[in-house]
Amino acid sequence: DRAGLLRIASVLGTDTADLVPGAARQLALALLADPEAVYGEGVRAAFAELPALRALVLDQLDSLAAGQTAAARDLFARTGLRLTAADARPHLRMCASAAGVVAAAADRVGALHALLAESGVSLYAEPLVLRTAMRLVWEGEPPAAGEAAMVLGATGAQVHREAGTWELLARAAAGAPAGDVAAAELAPEVLSRFLEEIPASLRPSLLMLELARDLRAGTAGPGWVRRALDLGSADPGPGARAQAYAAVSARLLSTEDRPENELRALIESDDVELLAAYRLAAREEEVTARLRLVPAFAADCFTTWSSQPQAGPVWQESRTDLLEGVLRPVVRGLAPAELSSVEDALARLGGRWAEDFRTWQRPTAMSRLRDRFKRRSAPSRPGAGGTSRTGAPDAPDDAGGNRGGEG
Repeated sequence: DRAGLLRIASVLGTDTADLVPGAARQLALALLADPEAVYGEGVRAAFAELPALRALVLDQLDSLAAGQTAAARDLFARTGLRLTAADARPHLRMCASAAGVVAAAADRVGALHALLAESGVSLYAEPLVLRTAMRLVWEGEPPAAGEAAMVLGATGAQVHREAGTWELLARAAAGAPAGDVAAAELAPEVLSRFLEEIPASLRPSLLMLELARDLRAGTAGPGWVRRALDLGSADPGPGARAQAYAAVSARLLSTEDRPENELRALIESDDVELLAAYRLAAREEEVTARLRLVPAFAADCFTTWSSQPQAGPVWQESRTDLLEGVLRPVVRGLAPAELSSVEDALARLGGRWAEDFRTWQRPTAMSRLRDRFKRRSAPSRPGAGGTSRTGAPDAPDDAGGNRGGEG
């Protein structure tokens, strides 16, 4: 017990100045490794009797806390060691107050700013306090993308570069879940500010998210389907890939300025994940509502999903699903005048599209049998009397299997 020996030497009047720095270093390491066992009566007495020893131990702990933040935080949680107002050790001050500050803050970004204020120094003068504060708040994990964007906006890039916390910001974007749109806004900021620091392993995810942002904003350059596929093959994070593929699909299903070469790239890719995202996007309420309400859009989707029969098997499966699972249910619900409008839109495209559409509507023998079986297997309702739920008589089968007939 060096602290005890130093106390005895001090009482005997022995000069211990050369021994104190080494003892302080060893004691600081021991306190971080096993605080409850080390911070006993002897150490407390040594701190009280030897202010120089206590000051050197705190200096050592403050330096070590920048790298062993969790251990320094636990030291204050598990022992009675406390700092005084005169103890100007910024990392230790944050570790000592972390539990209370984080619990009292409205959110984690607020907790970060409160801890930085507690440090008593400017993070621009001592950037490492930012790293310590972020470790205390997020416990070594990256913040959420929205939190990272707020932190970057409040502090600027240079301090993150000096503190080494830029990687947390990059990981916040690259590792975000697919539905986190804030990640697509953060990624371009990270790319532009930390371009030289970003490792190759994170770059594809950030570029995918940047592409998703650009597609939503309408600023993506040509060849964006091919670019998404190329980046998707470079092992990005699943959330980044899913978000970019969803943005590509939404853009391809837009009625506004959709380049045909991008659609052709989708079909010819025969890519399982991208086509799955496209099929999912086609089932969004916004898309199905446009199919019902905008004849030109329904006509466009029919021609797209009926085309390229020579493409690969994944597209063949996808186009069948889109025609039968998405478009046909919508068409069956159209009134005769609405069906006529779709046919008119197809006729304006030229060729046989309108005739093909009418042919496609006609049910096969199998579909008629399936529909009849569904009606017969439906549970009877008391007093139904051959009427529908609306009270109107059940409509007979027609050539198209829908209310509008063949149009």
